[in-house]
Amino acid sequence: MCVHCYKLASHAGRHKILTLLKGKALSVTEITDKLRVKQPTVSHHLKLLADAKLVRVKKEGRVRRYSLETDSECFSECGLLKGLK
Repeated sequence: MCVHCYKLASHAGRHKILTLLKGKALSVTEITDKLRVKQPTVSHHLKLLADAKLVRVKKEGRVRRYSLETDSECFSECGLLKGLK
């Protein structure tokens, strides 16, 4: 599993998203604004990260907020979180 997680996180765009989420939960719009990347691209990367259980999604009304899934074995056992700035 960790090889898959590291492969996902090694993509520059996904790595930047994970780094942003290290500090707090953000919406797609907030991530898009900070990275200056188109919304469909950010949504695509978030879906891949959520499917790998690296990111958790919480609905707040009509907004979805994304945060790191720190209980994931890739963070707890493999040290992926340490590689994020």
